[in-house]
Amino acid sequence: MSKKESAVELAERLAFEAAQKKAGIEAAQKRIQPITRSAAKGVDDNRFGHFGVIDNFIAVVDGRHNLPAAFRQARDLIQLPPFQFVGVIRESESVAGSYNKARNLFTREVFGSEPRILDERTVRTQKRRGEFRGRTSTGPAGMGSILIWPEKNKFGFLRGSFYGSDDKFQCRYQSFLTAPFYRVGSDFAQIFRAAHSGFPEYLSWHARIGQRFTPPGYMHFDSGYKVKDSQSYSEEERRSYQDLPHAFLKSVLQRPAFDALPGDVATTASLFGGGTIAAKYDSDFYQEYCEKRKSVVEPGIQFMDNPDLRGYQSQDGDGLVTRLEDWPDHESGAPRLPGLHGASLYDRHARITAIAASEVSFMAPSVYKHLGTVPPDIPEELGYFHGV
Repeated sequence: MSKKESAVELAERLAFEAAQKKAGIEAAQKRIQPITRSAAKGVDDNRFGHFGVIDNFIAVVDGRHNLPAAFRQARDLIQLPPFQFVGVIRESESVAGSYNKARNLFTREVFGSEPRILDERTVRTQKRRGEFRGRTSTGPAGMGSILIWPEKNKFGFLRGSFYGSDDKFQCRYQSFLTAPFYRVGSDFAQIFRAAHSGFPEYLSWHARIGQRFTPPGYMHFDSGYKVKDSQSYSEEERRSYQDLPHAFLKSVLQRPAFDALPGDVATTASLFGGGTIAAKYDSDFYQEYCEKRKSVVEPGIQFMDNPDLRGYQSQDGDGLVTRLEDWPDHESGAPRLPGLHGASLYDRHARITAIAASEVSFMAPSVYKHLGTVPPDIPEELGYFHGV
């Protein structure tokens, strides 16, 4: 029979484990190198122009002077087999100011709210309607969807509910408003608009303050295209056209059709705490990963616990495009492997990050066409104008 741990022993064990974790993070941070222009070896290509390469798996493009063109170049490069990541470098000097604007936006204005306690009458009403979720309080969202609306030269903001006991983003959107681009700060504003030029598949970005979902340094692969309609996904997960304001959706449906990427990407950006970490691996590792996944959920790799793992990190104010799983082989026959990536090891609670990927974004009609279907959730009164 094992001896019960005393309060003193528990405190000592927790302190020891915390010290070990801190030492692991500090050691891992030394193994992470920044994704910068100076770290990349320059390449001049007749078709793809000038770009840099880091460690033969990260392409680097210069976004300082023409950010939309840089994201269009990133679109071309991420389709090439060697490059699992493309860093779009801005070398921003305005990140601090952007952080303050975005923080205010996320905690007080658009995505923020005072905690709300549900009274007994509301609980009874919700139970009668089948809407009660077993909680009597909600907290500030601190996250939401930012819609890219170039036709109006604005962003649209969709604010959902965050239920803290589950760490889930509930997608019953409670409010919608529009605001000029500058309201999110110049860095996010420039990245969101320019990225839409290079990757029109993604109608929105999911932005949040804090790191609620992925442990720091948890290296993993993300699966490919997911178009989340209301028929196939639960209310907590869906990204349904029914949730979009009609005026915005009408603009979307009238945009020109385009050839969607053959696979999904995730474009990420951060304003504080560092961006996504990209790690290199060989094809044998990925094959082993896929085999393990058939029988058991692969737990991923903790960067700080793996002394052999070397990584490169996107810098605050820059963009990083990550290739996800399920891409078809290149026309040359070479496989297009996904990027092994993870969240920053730095301050998680104060981080402000944004991501555009099918897992968290509303998707353009052309993506549905690429997948052999049509958007099922278009309100009847809008019709379907899009030529797909």
